[in-house]
Amino acid sequence: MRRPLCTAIIAGVLLLWLFLPLIWSDLKDRLKEEAQLHEKWEVISVSGTVEEKETHISPDGTEVMRVTVGIGDPSIPQNAKNTFSRLRGWTYPRCPLVLCEMEPSEADVLPIGCQAVIAGKFLPFSEATNPGAFDEQLYYGTLHYRYRLKDATTLSRSDSYDVLGERLYQIRRKLGKSLDQVFDEEDAAVLHAMLFGERGYLSSETKDLFQRNGIIHIIAISGLHISLLGMGLYRILCRLLLLPLSGRSARLTAALFSLGFILLYGKMTGSGPSSLRAIIMFTLYLTAKLLGRTYDLMTALSIAAALILLDQPLFLLHSGFLFSFGCVAAIGALMPAMRGRLMKALTIPIATLPVQMQFYYRIPIYSVLLNLAVVPLMGVVMLSGIAALLLQTLCSGFGGLMIPGRVAGFPAHAILTFYHNACIAAGALPGAGAVTGRAESWQVAAYLILLIIMVVSQDGTMMPDVDHSIRTMACIPALKKRFSKVGGYARRWPSVICALWVFAAVLLLLQRDRSGLRVTMLDVGQGDGIVLSFGETDILIDGGSSDQSELSRYRLEPFLLSQGIDSIELAILTHDDIDHCSGLIGMLEDPDRAISIERLCLPDIGEASKGENFRHIEALAESVGIPVSYLSAGESIELFEDTAGWRSFKGAGAGQKTGLELMCFNPVRDKDYLEANAYSATLYLTYGKFSMLLTGDLEEEGEQDVIRYLSDELGATAQQSMKVTVLKVAHHGSRGATTEEFLKVVQPRVALISAGRDNRYGHPHRELLERLMAAGTDIYITNESGAITVQTDGSTAEIKQYLLNND
Repeated sequence: MRRPLCTAIIAGVLLLWLFLPLIWSDLKDRLKEEAQLHEKWEVISVSGTVEEKETHISPDGTEVMRVTVGIGDPSIPQNAKNTFSRLRGWTYPRCPLVLCEMEPSEADVLPIGCQAVIAGKFLPFSEATNPGAFDEQLYYGTLHYRYRLKDATTLSRSDSYDVLGERLYQIRRKLGKSLDQVFDEEDAAVLHAMLFGERGYLSSETKDLFQRNGIIHIIAISGLHISLLGMGLYRILCRLLLLPLSGRSARLTAALFSLGFILLYGKMTGSGPSSLRAIIMFTLYLTAKLLGRTYDLMTALSIAAALILLDQPLFLLHSGFLFSFGCVAAIGALMPAMRGRLMKALTIPIATLPVQMQFYYRIPIYSVLLNLAVVPLMGVVMLSGIAALLLQTLCSGFGGLMIPGRVAGFPAHAILTFYHNACIAAGALPGAGAVTGRAESWQVAAYLILLIIMVVSQDGTMMPDVDHSIRTMACIPALKKRFSKVGGYARRWPSVICALWVFAAVLLLLQRDRSGLRVTMLDVGQGDGIVLSFGETDILIDGGSSDQSELSRYRLEPFLLSQGIDSIELAILTHDDIDHCSGLIGMLEDPDRAISIERLCLPDIGEASKGENFRHIEALAESVGIPVSYLSAGESIELFEDTAGWRSFKGAGAGQKTGLELMCFNPVRDKDYLEANAYSATLYLTYGKFSMLLTGDLEEEGEQDVIRYLSDELGATAQQSMKVTVLKVAHHGSRGATTEEFLKVVQPRVALISAGRDNRYGHPHRELLERLMAAGTDIYITNESGAITVQTDGSTAEIKQYLLNND
């Protein structure tokens, strides 16, 4: 069997994949235990080795240094020594790290490799509490970080340090300053990332622009850098050394110098997964050439994967690792199986489609065309940038002459400007990005199996002797046509069959189950945000928080995109308190918003009751051309599973129900209210036997209005209750909401409460919880469960808690 090592490693990686949930769950438990230990003290100190320093530009434009410290024993109070002695016994693949954020002046006195004691405010990495949200805990945990220290200061440090590491850091810093002198701020930020792996200078706008258009890979230290620098240096040295040395000696000397240079470059830039993969493969390539052996791309790739995963298995959940290895695997295995130029050009997007969906939830349609223009020019950008910074560094000793550096850097500036403008132009084209959502695990597995079948059945070099029985059966005339031959018997598929096979695999991956009703109460901190999905229709009910900034960007939109939602057919605002509308305002104010809003629905109240946020939302809707409707008691909305939309308002209960109905119980039309909570739009959702009451921040005055309405219109009283399936508890579980009288009328089986962790209001209040428990109601709270999803077909309902289901 050819490639036995590659086959064995692939089998090992697949086995490792099965154990990933256990590995991640174990790490989460450890991080949680340590967080509980340290949260008793606002400020802690750590003792360890300074391993890395990197500059970051904060959103307000100030410069912050991130210092990575490999820790020993934290200096903690004596009464915690016994507890920590147990924690110290953890087995880590490498020294655990702490991320210390400090002023540049503080970091300047900490050379790489010194032993230091650093104090700062303990801050654990946050875990994702909603589908689609960025999991900071997983990301940094994969990189071996345990927690961060904010506003860190140096208490002491040793005189000894890593001379080589500090020298490389100083070189990087000096060359970085040359970049800043030659290029404008935007170009310099991109080149900092492209040449030195420093992404901290990049603005969020630039990162989002490159990411949305599928060229974010240009700012990662990867195989292109290693090929250009390492192989370029190797070939140059081979030619220069051929005269004084023999051919073999010249190649050996050139290889050693090139490899040494690349290892130093990797140490200087920080060895991320893509950089480390490229360095390992470059080392294997040079070794094969020196030994006169054949270099096999897939075997080298599998060895690199094995070495990286031995250090940290969780890299299998890291986007950089998956993209880097996926791209090279596509070139080495999938591209030979593709037929036709178009299919070959689409090889990398096809191979990395599951990764793109898993982390970004959408496909940049024009990324293939953009990359055809971008990738060939990257070598020019790098060479121009390197020449500019070297010339500027040399000229700094001659009165700071800028002209040579700027002349050398002009091609890089021109090409980066082209990149920027091309991304903007591509983004403005119709259908620039297709929202796909996140695929299910079984879909990803099926997709990859289909691609592997296509590769193995056409390329006998992949696994020629894996299944001898198939080879034997293929030799039997009766079965010859029914089995694809492997090894030397492999045959190429026709181009049409190949294209159709890939198309079917992509359709399988993009398939979404939109049957039934799905109601998701998001964890938005101290606030409310509910997404209702029924058939092709998606409705947002509120979207705000009083303790989470940029809610639309970091919580609402990531969830919607992960579910494959690119359009909200109707956004309903119950009332205009900031903890119910901040995210909605953010979506309306964003000119580049990823989610479109087709219609806005506000409570139909008197003009005197409209607050500042209410009028601001009306003005925003008018400015962006979103029609606004108003809702009051006695009106309803009907939804249909087979269409994307909803029927116009009509009298409650009128007509024949053919799908899902939202009936409004509050507010009273044109009534003036003293405060916003009283006029909270109260919606009664019915779908088959399932019912749900959504109450906003309804309190006593509003509850009395609802009870009177139910009594007058529907005959529901404390003696004749509604018996709703699910109650969205009003006002985050405050003491004055969801009174005993109100509970007797609605008698919910399940109660959902949206409240922030450790909120200053004490929500949900103990008395409220006692009332719900006395009523025999099951209680779910977002600050414990994360996002809470209710899935129903109209007969039965299932409740999923995001944090519990993802442990």
